[in-house]
Amino acid sequence: MAGQETTSQFLTLVMHRLCGETAVLDGLLDGSLRVDDVVEEGLRLVPPIPTWRRVATCDTQLDGVAIPRGRSVIFWLEAAGAEVAGPEFRPGHPGSRRHLAFGAGAHRCVGAQLSRMEASVVVRHIAPMLRSVKVVRPPSCPPNLSFRIPNTFLVSR
Repeated sequence: MAGQETTSQFLTLVMHRLCGETAVLDGLLDGSLRVDDVVEEGLRLVPPIPTWRRVATCDTQLDGVAIPRGRSVIFWLEAAGAEVAGPEFRPGHPGSRRHLAFGAGAHRCVGAQLSRMEASVVVRHIAPMLRSVKVVRPPSCPPNLSFRIPNTFLVSR
């Protein structure tokens, strides 16, 4: 699943999201928004891996909640990681590159930069077309805590 699949899953999810983001598409087309910032915000909002599962290696507290050593924890990654988190699509806002879509530390994705580059190329070339499409069938994902696996995303012009 890693690498090729997660990148293609992200591309499907971000293209669908961009279809509903007229201001973002306008910004890409008029040059007021950077493609790389749009990709990073897409990674923050619709990461192809929605959760991390980890085990606490020591007793700790998270936002005032005690987590004992050995406890399994699940971190939800969607719309998280920025200084001002939330579901709005705001490319380039403070902290927007602090998402965890590619993991961190020993679990960091080795293909993160390649995936970013591929996504930037696709967004740059597809964004102008997205202004004139209608979503016929949005992608849906079967319930899965580990991966978002979108099915067919169908649009018409």
